[in-house]
Amino acid sequence: MRVRTFTDRLTVFDGADQIVELVRELVTRPRFGEAPDRKRDKEKWRRGSRKGIPMVCLVRDTRERELLAELGKRLAQARPRPIPHARHVYVNRTASWPESGERDLKPAHSSDIEPICEVLAELATDLASRDKHLRFPRFRLVRWLTQQSLQEAVTDSDIELLRRLRTRDLARRRRFETQQDAEADLKDAVPSWARALLLFVPPLWFRARISGLGAEYRWLLRQPYLAPRDPGTFVGFAERLTADKRDKEDPEQLLRLLVNAFLADLRREYRRRLWRPRAARRTVYPVVLLDGVTRANGGYRLLNLINEVRNDTGAFDPVLFISGSEKVPPFAIKSEAGTTVPVAHNALAAYRKWSERFNTASRARNPTAWYLPIKVPPGPTEESDRYDEAREQLLDTPALGVAPPPLWSRRWILAVVAFALIGGVATLEEEQRIGHCGKFFLAAEASTLVRAGTGECIGVTEKGFAFQPSDTAMSDVQAKVGELNQRAAQAHRDNPNRPYVSLVFIAALTSPNQSPVLASERESLAGIAVVQDRQLAKTGNNEPLLRILIANAGSEMRYGSQLAGLLRDMVGADPSIVGAVGFDQSRQPALETILELSKIGLPMVASTLSADQIPGKSPLYYQVSPQNKREAAVAAKYAESVLNGPRRVLIVSPDDPGDTYSNNLREDAIATFRGVGFEVESDGYYTLTPGTANTQLPGSRQLGQKRVCGYPGVVFFTGRIEDFEPMLDGIDGTCKGSAPKIIGGDDVSRYVADRTLRGRYPSVPFDYLTFAIGEGGCDEKNDLYHRMRRLFPQECQSDRDIALDEYAPLAYDATLAYVKAVERIREEPGNIPLDRSSVWHHLARISGSAVIEGESGTIDFGGRADQQVPLDKFIAVMRVEGPGPPLKQGSCGRHRSHLPSPWCPPAG
Repeated sequence: MRVRTFTDRLTVFDGADQIVELVRELVTRPRFGEAPDRKRDKEKWRRGSRKGIPMVCLVRDTRERELLAELGKRLAQARPRPIPHARHVYVNRTASWPESGERDLKPAHSSDIEPICEVLAELATDLASRDKHLRFPRFRLVRWLTQQSLQEAVTDSDIELLRRLRTRDLARRRRFETQQDAEADLKDAVPSWARALLLFVPPLWFRARISGLGAEYRWLLRQPYLAPRDPGTFVGFAERLTADKRDKEDPEQLLRLLVNAFLADLRREYRRRLWRPRAARRTVYPVVLLDGVTRANGGYRLLNLINEVRNDTGAFDPVLFISGSEKVPPFAIKSEAGTTVPVAHNALAAYRKWSERFNTASRARNPTAWYLPIKVPPGPTEESDRYDEAREQLLDTPALGVAPPPLWSRRWILAVVAFALIGGVATLEEEQRIGHCGKFFLAAEASTLVRAGTGECIGVTEKGFAFQPSDTAMSDVQAKVGELNQRAAQAHRDNPNRPYVSLVFIAALTSPNQSPVLASERESLAGIAVVQDRQLAKTGNNEPLLRILIANAGSEMRYGSQLAGLLRDMVGADPSIVGAVGFDQSRQPALETILELSKIGLPMVASTLSADQIPGKSPLYYQVSPQNKREAAVAAKYAESVLNGPRRVLIVSPDDPGDTYSNNLREDAIATFRGVGFEVESDGYYTLTPGTANTQLPGSRQLGQKRVCGYPGVVFFTGRIEDFEPMLDGIDGTCKGSAPKIIGGDDVSRYVADRTLRGRYPSVPFDYLTFAIGEGGCDEKNDLYHRMRRLFPQECQSDRDIALDEYAPLAYDATLAYVKAVERIREEPGNIPLDRSSVWHHLARISGSAVIEGESGTIDFGGRADQQVPLDKFIAVMRVEGPGPPLKQGSCGRHRSHLPSPWCPPAG
């Protein structure tokens, strides 16, 4: 048994249930498209056919006068929520159309405008009250304009109208309650400059809106009625609609404009867009009930306007109009027996027939194209036999229902999706930031900065990104380089004739434990920055400007290959990148980095690398330091000249297969010391390098205690500074004052430059070899340290003697090699292209009159393509006897300020 849903009384007549079903079908909005019967009659809705909802004209007897009122109750009782609807009841007034059935309709008159406006305004208010999100900005704008009188305007009418539009815009947006409140709020809330800005920007924004950025203003200038392009501005057209000027306009066109504005607002509110889920949540169309329409009261006029506007626009209007009248609109034909008006019990069939002929009728602009008249017969009295039957049919009719909105458009679903998207984006963005060293993935340097597995940030920066923030001194130097880069770019813009080249400084700029131990790398970069500053001070057209890209290859350069991959894309996109400089420690990762950079055709000039086998790895590689075999030869000849005891040597080196420098220097030392008649012994110590610790060997401290102490000859240390201090500590605790002769390799210069470390073991004197010396340090008047003191005063005021570490002068000289090569390219005839190839070619030509008298000695590549190491490069032997400055014991090689010692080995 069917559950009877409705207990309210609906006028009982034959076919009442069909009327309810027709309303249900017409108000139900399909999931896709906008044709209400598309699902039922798919074949009728071919592509290109017009779609629409008819105006249902219920022609009823006086006994069914409450029909629309009771139908409105059913709309209000729909479940799970009411169907938005509005009802207007017409009253009789002076006739504007003849009451007869004449088909010659009387033209619209200006007196018709205000009644139509009032009805539409009432309907808009009622619909908006039932659906809080329905808005009618276009209709309300046109309605407001028709109410404006400009006769008493003090200024020009267009200026006054613009002022009123601006005031209306502010009030509608509820930005300020009054102008006085706005000024008070501004004075209290924001500073004066911001008040000026806020008072200046809104008028500009309003001007932009009425020029076409505002949706309702733009629509009004594009709709088809009253020639909106005349006179060509919005204010000019709006003035034509005001109460003082509209009498000159065609009232029929103005009425159609009002109706079109009302319908256009509904179209916009129901337009499905992914970014407007509210429109998708509307699963029923609103209903407008126009009760008691006649020719005399203007009801027919409104129906005719709706019909004509729909014919003109061809747009789908998402609203169901239902009228109630005693005659058939629009011609006030009496519906009597024998007429062609369908009766209520055939309402659904009548709708099907209307759908079949609608497409043709609408395109032909038929004056009745949108009308669907239905005759409502007089209902039986309660005493009639038909009354119970009709009432049963009506009560068995299911309640009007509102279909649930699509799942994706429901508020809780959208909230979940929004939170998920926000969370996903935030998570992705955080992952991207982590993966790109804290940079947003769309930021300029994000693509050149990546997080390595050890947590170190690997990559390239131009603006001074801090690879190891805990080392503030290094970060300061990087920031200064970023500043010099900007100055170089500006200088090139000021004088485009000057060559502008980019060099990549490659080094190990991080350590896994984030300990600030990057003193030598910092000094190398400072030396390069001095050359940048030197070039900025010059003005010649052949003097190159330098941009330095700082590249971190990770601790011990273990991520050099990955860095080369990042540089490959940069070099391909930026032809100004002509070479790489720097490099750090002769270890296996450094050799692999050189091989990878060779594959992308990038010339290289290393500053401190000295292992013998490196130059043979790539023809694109050069270095400004001597090789280990030259260093070992100098150490052997020096030991021979100063040793008074047994000609024995103990070579101390780490047990680290990956330390190319130490292993190579050890092998060279064994060969050269034997070559001058020494009895050679070699001992190793274990290091803490991952994967290399050999607990069978002593540490460097134990080696100092047990092996070095008491040794009768010379001890030559070929390891790193991190192992040199523990060895001295072991010696100091065991045999200080009677330690053997100790000579350290060039890496010990980093230890000596630290005043605190240098003075820690005054009873254990030692000698060491270095590739550069700066006796006066920052007090020297030469170019390197003079500019160093100005650019980096903290370097000259720290606990390090920067001039005693070879890193700054060697990096300075390596950078000068590029400067010299670029200068030679520009000086040669023929306009040789300045690129990586020409720079590499001219590096080899640094020879003869083009040698560089650098801070680390003379740079001379001999003019041969296979000569990748400077000829007879300078090496000095220094002695440390406490915290004071080291004393020079001798030197070999070419240097403008130092003559070779008599014991030096032959140049090679």
